[in-house]
Amino acid sequence: INKVLPTNRFVEVDRQGLVSEFVGETPIKTKNVIDDAMGGVLFIDEAYSLIPEDVPFDFGHEAIATLLKAMEDYRGKFCVIFAGYRNEMERMIESNPGLKSRIQFHINFNNYTRDELGQICNLMLNTFCSYTLYLISLYEIINIKFKPMMTKKLYLPLLVALVVALSSCG
Repeated sequence: INKVLPTNRFVEVDRQGLVSEFVGETPIKTKNVIDDAMGGVLFIDEAYSLIPEDVPFDFGHEAIATLLKAMEDYRGKFCVIFAGYRNEMERMIESNPGLKSRIQFHINFNNYTRDELGQICNLMLNTFCSYTLYLISLYEIINIKFKPMMTKKLYLPLLVALVVALSSCG
């Protein structure tokens, strides 16, 4: 258990995990996900897709309303991370005054190069378990195992997963 939230629970969803196709079901679906994440972190990937551009009557607005209510009612009991591309996220946040007032931090990540991600990975490995992964080995892991599905967007999560897997080394 960490000192910020009551549990180490981590729930990741996207629009499909929060928004239903039918009237009245989105708040229920969203509340169920919130309940699953209670005490920990709710990570919403591509959160901007909850409020599509130029679609005023989309059910994603219901998901946002449900999230906002829970963020207010359960302040300090769970954390919501809205993730997505910078411009789309700014548009989403500007579309709802409640979002703007409840999101305390905005963190922008640079578009790291492959070499920079390798350096970050090695720094983390050295820090956590005195292990050095040579960049050629890292590239071989990425290219051989993951090349068919590899995109620039996947490099950082792959490196984080690699670091987590290797962090138990010592």
